Amino acid sequence: YLVIGSFRSNQRAVKLQAQHKDMNTAIMQARISGKSLYRVLAGPIVKSELTVARQSLLKGGVRHSWAVRLCKATLTPTPCVSTVQQASLPR
Repeated sequence: YLVIGSFRSNQRAVKLQAQHKDMNTAIMQARISGKSLYRVLAGPIVKSELTVARQSLLKGGVRHSWAVRLCKATLTPTPCVSTVQQASLPR
């Protein structure tokens, strides 16, 4: 994923997300030093396509972005943990 914006205001994050509705984007809330930040994520993007994605974002007005590794299903930092429940069989 690429972080294409990080804001203290959820409304600003929603605005940036709307400006890039042609991309697969999501907003992730992060807590930094006890304060909420709203990060706009684009992706997932494979490593070999990062340069092309950044060039496309630059044309769309995003001057700064940075890559992060996140679990696709939960948008949480790696390592990804599978939530498989084990059923017990009757005796």
